[in-house]
Order: sequence, then structure tokens, then C-alpha cells
Amino acid sequence: TELASKTLRSNESWVAQLAANDRHAIHDLTIILRAGVCKSLIGVLDEHQVEDVAQDAVLKILSSVASYRGGSQFLTWALS
Repeated sequence: TELASKTLRSNESWVAQLAANDRHAIHDLTIILRAGVCKSLIGVLDEHQVEDVAQDAVLKILSSVASYRGGSQFLTWALS
């Protein structure tokens, strides 16, 4: 699926691309986060609120990506 294909980056690729503000990596991360928010909060948030939560999460991840130390998969770290 499209979502599954977006998760195929290595931890190193995620970190390097997000640290470089790569627009494709940011877009993919936004899609992954949006799907997670939708799944977790279905029926609680409307579509606009889901988008806002996903965008806020991406900004938080981008501001702290340098603190990722590799103790877990990058997406596990990002989603926690």
C-alpha cells in the first residue's frame, strides 16, 4: 500500500532527510502521522483537526530529530 511504502526508509535515512528538511520525507512523515491520528482518534476529531494534530507532530519531530539516538526504530521514536 501507499502508506507501507512510505515507511521503508532506514532509521539513518529518516534522520538525515528530516534534518535536511527534505520535502518528500516531511510529506511522507505527515501522511504516516495523519494515518496514526485518524486510527487513534477516529470519531473524536474531524478531518481538519486530524490535519492540525499531524502537522503539529511533524513540527515537533523536526525540531527534535537531532535527539534521536537510535535506541528504537525511528518511526517508533517519532510516534511516541
